[in-house]
Amino acid sequence: MTDHYKQILLESLRKEELQNILKKLADLSNCDVRVISFSGDTIVASAAQNDFFQNAVAQDIFLYDEPIATVQLKPRNRHSATMVKITLSLFTSLLTKSLNDEYEMTALVEELLAKYEEVNLLFDLSESLGAEFNLKHVYDILLEKVVQALDVERVSVLIYDEKKKTLRLIAAVGLETQFYQSEVPIEKSISGYVLQRGEPLLIEDLNQLPPGLQALESGKYKTSSFISVPLICSPIKVKDKRIGVINVTDKRNGKSFTTGDLKLLNSIASMAAISIYNNRLLEQVRDSERVKRELEIAESIQMGMLPSSPPRVKGIDVWGKCRSAKNVGGDYFDFFVTDDTHLGIVVADVSGHNVGAALMMAITRSALRSAILEQKTVEDIFRSTNRLLFSDLTNAGLFITMFLAYYSSADHMLTYGNAGHPPALLLRPKGQKLYWLDAEGLIIGLEKEIDFQVERRQLQKGDILVFYTDGIIEAVNTANEQFGTKSLIQVVKKMYRYSAQQIGEAILNVVDEFVGTQALRDDVTLVVAKIME
Repeated sequence: MTDHYKQILLESLRKEELQNILKKLADLSNCDVRVISFSGDTIVASAAQNDFFQNAVAQDIFLYDEPIATVQLKPRNRHSATMVKITLSLFTSLLTKSLNDEYEMTALVEELLAKYEEVNLLFDLSESLGAEFNLKHVYDILLEKVVQALDVERVSVLIYDEKKKTLRLIAAVGLETQFYQSEVPIEKSISGYVLQRGEPLLIEDLNQLPPGLQALESGKYKTSSFISVPLICSPIKVKDKRIGVINVTDKRNGKSFTTGDLKLLNSIASMAAISIYNNRLLEQVRDSERVKRELEIAESIQMGMLPSSPPRVKGIDVWGKCRSAKNVGGDYFDFFVTDDTHLGIVVADVSGHNVGAALMMAITRSALRSAILEQKTVEDIFRSTNRLLFSDLTNAGLFITMFLAYYSSADHMLTYGNAGHPPALLLRPKGQKLYWLDAEGLIIGLEKEIDFQVERRQLQKGDILVFYTDGIIEAVNTANEQFGTKSLIQVVKKMYRYSAQQIGEAILNVVDEFVGTQALRDDVTLVVAKIME
């Protein structure tokens, strides 16, 4: 326990209500009591004369095996030794309970404040990186946030060179310029170990490295090395795509790193990874000789940004799928789980089917997650996303349609908004009732300030929701006929007894049969949800 905590606990004993309780107990027991710190300062006393407590019986107060203060007790009249011991134990127990409550409350408040600061930092980082297309600026933002979050002196970012199979130091804080562009082998190095394993690592002693590793990044400390211990190291990756490693050393307060520090660094690295990859991709796409290869990578990364599996939320079965008309596209869907009874669903469509649309989709994903991390309302999420993306969309000549919904299984309430997107379909099997869920709202990117209408709908067990992009209903066959909403409704009505995945796959299969040999003209995205209870 730190001296800071001990001082807070001692000050808590000075509270007027606690002093009044002690004085009343002193009167009832016909004893005088005093609490003193180990430096001899009186914290609370029932008698004003300190000399009175000479030769008093005493007992130390301990909290989590740490001595906090001493309780002194002196009877006003003659008492038996047993009675004095019992009375002293009573006072000590009361004060120990009060200190324990104060300690737990103080620790909880500090933990909550730390978490709040972490969330704010991650939100700021996501917002800063979301629309940054200069890779050097991305690295500068990353370094600044890591130093701010962990209060450290030295941070180094190493990027993986696929051709040379090495890591190269490309950005740092607190290092001499001689280290820039330094190359580190993958094999046997700490950074290479973290890159290959894809998991963060905390090292407190170079003599306790994992088997086979050497500190190849280090030489004589602070003269010919760019890492030292204690050290935390996190991979920079997008799904299974290895981008690089970030190393952090030298806390300014001289303390060791904690597992909490390691988790925070890993969260920062994960956010930076998408921005770094997108910027690297943009640079490579500018080289026409690499367009095809990079488009294939972009497709893989883009698909990796979509949910790999449906979330599990009480009372609702959900499934989603996205298909691009070309290698990459602008369609996007995502799920957001705030707790085991609340599920957010978003389906969006960025105009175009090229790299620009794919990059804007990635930026939109970051903007949405930033807003949702801040726990904004549906209307506020639309507004903040529109404000953040407006300039980039205008400069790129793009726009976004989006349908956003939140479902609460606790009260079966669906809250939703729409930004120029096709309305969602609600089928209520009981009576085969059909509803179109829509709300007023302009397309994102048309104006900087837009108002969005939010609607609510009470759902029932068995209800089926279908969210989709216009690529579904506008799919064209060889006769140039569109699939249309009528065909969509027919499939849903036919399959209403089945799971969300079976319904969704049936819709896509029917679309494939309808299109035949005709190539898709637009991206196709579909999300199906079924209320189970």
